Amino acid sequence: MFKRIIVRNIAFSLALYAIVWGLQYTAFQEHIHNTITGILIFYFVLSLLVSWMMEIAIGDKEKFVPVAMGAIVLRLLITILSMVVVVIAGIENQESFIINFFIVYLCYLIFELTTVLSNLRPNSFKLK
Repeated sequence: MFKRIIVRNIAFSLALYAIVWGLQYTAFQEHIHNTITGILIFYFVLSLLVSWMMEIAIGDKEKFVPVAMGAIVLRLLITILSMVVVVIAGIENQESFIINFFIVYLCYLIFELTTVLSNLRPNSFKLK
């Protein structure tokens, strides 16, 4: 099942990259930060980490909720810490960077939650 999640993650990341690439040729170009590719790669790796954590706990009803909540909190803390470090380092156009960073964060958060929920439905008998 983890391979299927990786394939979905790659497909989602490529689709998100294609959307961002397309937006760079529209009027939104000025709102897209020049480090968007790095932001997308960062969230792709972070998403793989969270997916791996969820995969470990998917079969154990005792572990699943704490691991799922821990993964969500871990992703949030890593995101905030990374953003703060980059902003303190003195990146150009900080406002655009922060907005882009959190928009991509929300996209991956929604993607991962829907992926986890769709995987829980067939396995719901294991969690009861």
